[in-house]
Amino acid sequence: VEQSVAVDTRYLTDKLDVHVDLSFPGLSCAEFGLDAVDTAGEQQLELSDDLGKDAMAGTHNGGSDGCRLHGTLHINRVRGEFHVAFGRQALAVSGDSSIEKHHIHRFTMAELDTFNCSHRINRLSFGEPYPGVRNPLDATEKMIRVGSRRYLYFLKVVPTEYHYANGTLLYTYQFHYTSHEIPVNTHARTFWQPGVYFKYDLEPYAVVHRQVPRRTMTYVTTLLALLGGSYAVAGWVARIATAIWEDVRSR
Repeated sequence: VEQSVAVDTRYLTDKLDVHVDLSFPGLSCAEFGLDAVDTAGEQQLELSDDLGKDAMAGTHNGGSDGCRLHGTLHINRVRGEFHVAFGRQALAVSGDSSIEKHHIHRFTMAELDTFNCSHRINRLSFGEPYPGVRNPLDATEKMIRVGSRRYLYFLKVVPTEYHYANGTLLYTYQFHYTSHEIPVNTHARTFWQPGVYFKYDLEPYAVVHRQVPRRTMTYVTTLLALLGGSYAVAGWVARIATAIWEDVRSR
């Protein structure tokens, strides 16, 4: 497969599909939702109503059920985030412009110590899969034993073109990331909101993959094999000739 880089010409023209499969062993399915916001001013709150939620038997505190959240988000191709944050319900709040739109999560002080955002990322990917793609966050696991935490994943999403040998063209994405986690003291006067946050941004370029036709690769492989075989045979013949010459000279 040949690789190159090109300018991304689909900027702002398409939606971006995000495939998520997250497990929360410390939360029941009724205790959380997933929200998505972006710099275009769009807010999608309580998206868990549109995603699948499955109880995980016996994984929650005291042996009750945890929860697995899975499905696909359809978001704008602009900078934004999606998250599972502490609070029973998200409420939209608008500022003076679309950029200032945000939301708040409601909770009581008595609920602070009950939110355990231990999680496992079973799968996180953007767009459709292609041969050789790697989703670097798959199987990532973060477990909280004591206290509370705020987990941050910073995702750089790279538009990707995959050209198959038969002429089929797939527009999709790949990503790389950095992460950070912050211990949260919920009994302090001020503290970060506990939760799991995925903050994403798109690169302005596209990575292009092109499959080399198999017949070309077969020809190259065969040629290299023939050259390698010829080299080995030539070396063998040279060693025999040298041995015979040395034997003749010694007589």
